[in-house]
Amino acid sequence: MRNLLETVRTFPVQATEMAIDLGLGIYSAAELFQSPKPPISLMELGAAALAAAAVLYQVAKASEQVELRDRVEAALEEHGFIERIMSPTTRQYCSRQAARVACEKFGFRSDYDTLCAQKKKESMLTWLPNI
Repeated sequence: MRNLLETVRTFPVQATEMAIDLGLGIYSAAELFQSPKPPISLMELGAAALAAAAVLYQVAKASEQVELRDRVEAALEEHGFIERIMSPTTRQYCSRQAARVACEKFGFRSDYDTLCAQKKKESMLTWLPNI
């Protein structure tokens, strides 16, 4: 269960979007089976297909974040916390989340938070909460 929670913490934005898209897809599919008229059912079929495509896209983006977390974990294990290695992960919110989870695993969370505070001017979406 802890591993699943760490995985979801790695990509919170994609997990939220996947849940929304999945809900919309299920709703559209349910409406499709209840709809008696073909034009409406075609629209619902299209909506369900778009929701499914959006879920697949978010799964691909989430796998990129998990891969980034694994690369950061490998770098931390091999070299320890080196600011030069960790600096590229401070710019984007999703990259920060992946690196935060990896740093927490190796006990470098406070060092990484300090680095993020130093790079705050260059970072995007710093107002989003850290999970």
